[in-house]
Amino acid sequence: MILTRHGRVRLPDRIREIMHNLRRSADARDAKRLAGYRGYAAMVSRRPKLRRKRKKRTDVEVVERPAYHSNGERAGKVLRPPQEDFDNDESMPF
Repeated sequence: MILTRHGRVRLPDRIREIMHNLRRSADARDAKRLAGYRGYAAMVSRRPKLRRKRKKRTDVEVVERPAYHSNGERAGKVLRPPQEDFDNDESMPF
């Protein structure tokens, strides 16, 4: 890859020449190779997409755990679905 003076990237002349020769070839294997080169060119020449902020999950609650397990491994946060309150017998699911 070659960095241009405008901050963009372009492919080296050698790779562009290989792609040109593959484009002129009638062999089916060369067509597959050309597709790979085109994918690479698209990957390195595109600008990265802007990352969107993630929405907070409302379907789970964060439950804090102890910092370390009893075996010494580091513990993390656990995501659990929120617990429903079953105060009366009518709302019991079974």
